[in-house]
Amino acid sequence: MIKTKLIKYFGFLEGKHQYLIGDKTGVAILLLDEELEVGFWYEFKNLKTIMMGGFIRLVLLPMEFEMIEPEDPVTDQKINFVFNVSNVEYEQIFE
Repeated sequence: MIKTKLIKYFGFLEGKHQYLIGDKTGVAILLLDEELEVGFWYEFKNLKTIMMGGFIRLVLLPMEFEMIEPEDPVTDQKINFVFNVSNVEYEQIFE
């Protein structure tokens, strides 16, 4: 399970909506089947983690998430840095 804020939307590529997520340890690309709101906090479950194109990419299969809170200073302080990119395990995909 990962709790994180969607930082930036990269658009639709390879059949998925791509979002930048991360914290002070680094960033990752989250690949989703549907489009979500940037700037909001979400809790994601059932993630498969891969390394592809030089980025850690987390693929949600099947789509299972919950919106936690809209962006606000209290929430950001309370659950910031829950997602630790440096501890993410991944599987290498050779293109």
